[in-house]
Amino acid sequence: MCYQNPLNQEIDLSNGRNKFRFESPWIRAGDLPAFFCSWDLAYRCTKSGWLKPVVKGKRRTIYRLADAFACIQRIEAGELPRSRREQGPQ
Repeated sequence: MCYQNPLNQEIDLSNGRNKFRFESPWIRAGDLPAFFCSWDLAYRCTKSGWLKPVVKGKRRTIYRLADAFACIQRIEAGELPRSRREQGPQ
């Protein structure tokens, strides 16, 4: 997996089976689990407020790619979003 600065808008994420190319500053909600390599991690980032949607609709939710990279940088620094068990009922 390799990525560059989101401002370059030329990001290539390869995990063997899938190859993702982001030429847009946006990322769809359906692409988040593959981007984070984990459905649970993507869910935790959105539910804890680290990742907020720019457009939220019934069938379309779009996030900023730079915000997703900021989440990855926080995770790489050792910080993790709260787990579903820690969040409690809403």
